[in-house]
Amino acid sequence: MKREQQAEQWVNEAMESLDGIGRATANPFLFTRIEERLRQRNNPWEKLARFVARPAFALAVVLLFLAANFYVANQEKQDRLAREKQANEQLFAAEYSTSSNLSNEFSANK
Repeated sequence: MKREQQAEQWVNEAMESLDGIGRATANPFLFTRIEERLRQRNNPWEKLARFVARPAFALAVVLLFLAANFYVANQEKQDRLAREKQANEQLFAAEYSTSSNLSNEFSANK
């Protein structure tokens, strides 16, 4: 019997502790902040910022940058090789024309 009274007393105390409770209220500025955030989501600049912040976009930019650097370095190497080849051809042609002129001179002197 004593246990039942203790249990009932405990239940009554618990119920009485709920007497002063009212409905929960939110911060008065919370709703306006939520509305502003929802408006910003429709902003095109916000959409662009979200797209640029993605890791896939960053990886694509890095790969594009590396590909451009490789292309420029390779193009410079090809240009340098072409200039060296042209210079060697001109040197060879100059040497050949000099030696052919000398052989023509030796033939003319005989």
